[in-house]
Amino acid sequence: MKISSSNLYHHTSTFKNLLSIIKNGFEHRLVKESLPFSEPPSSTFNIPGIIRYDFNFKAVCFTDLPSDQIANHIDQYGKYVIGLSKDWGIANGITPIRYIHHYTPDIYNNNFRFITDFIERYPQSKNDIIDLANDFLKQAGKNDFITSSDISNLPEKFNFLIMMYDQIIKDICSLVYTHFGLMRIYEERVMNVEKQKYEQKIYYNEREWRSLDTIGEKANLNFHAYDISGIYVTNKDEIKELITFFEKNKTKYEIDNMKSFKEKIKLINEL
Repeated sequence: MKISSSNLYHHTSTFKNLLSIIKNGFEHRLVKESLPFSEPPSSTFNIPGIIRYDFNFKAVCFTDLPSDQIANHIDQYGKYVIGLSKDWGIANGITPIRYIHHYTPDIYNNNFRFITDFIERYPQSKNDIIDLANDFLKQAGKNDFITSSDISNLPEKFNFLIMMYDQIIKDICSLVYTHFGLMRIYEERVMNVEKQKYEQKIYYNEREWRSLDTIGEKANLNFHAYDISGIYVTNKDEIKELITFFEKNKTKYEIDNMKSFKEKIKLINEL
């Protein structure tokens, strides 16, 4: 049995949204991800999910579920679907996400807690590393803080090292934050949109891929006709509207054979 598709599918709830994606590409939208973890083994409060880390970033989400397993996904995320080749996705930096549970080894340890605390405290002023060092001194009960004059009185080579390490720390924080953005909890109790009731949901079954934009600077993800594996809508009038749109924009989407391309636009029950 095939457990993944050679295409990536994006679901949306309205024809208007689908048309916007076709016209403008995929816009990275704000995602609020909450990752519930356990305290590390050394903690007195070692309870699954007692700590929740909330992250805000922009992303576009896809799935590579095969068509014979996508019914529940359609019910939950929308009956308007556009599929694109996985080669297109990989070339655009779209990647499978990582699913974690409360006791995932590299998450469930003291080092991870230290790293998350470090990133949460890391300031964004021009004296980043000085403020951070003073923060740690304060926590250690020290009152002899580092000042700008202390730094300016150092030999030039030490000032250079501080600047270099400051940039390295920023890069590390950015890298770790990106890893957070490509994580999702293995399962969680959530609202089932179709049934309108809470139930345990295994996100791992969604086989999610993401395009991640942690700093809000990524352009929309655009595509051509040859990247599209299929477009699925709910009625024949919507099919006609899409065909008319693509006929008027054949050059933009590099459509060589309109007759062949029209066969990619189908009703959702054909997926």
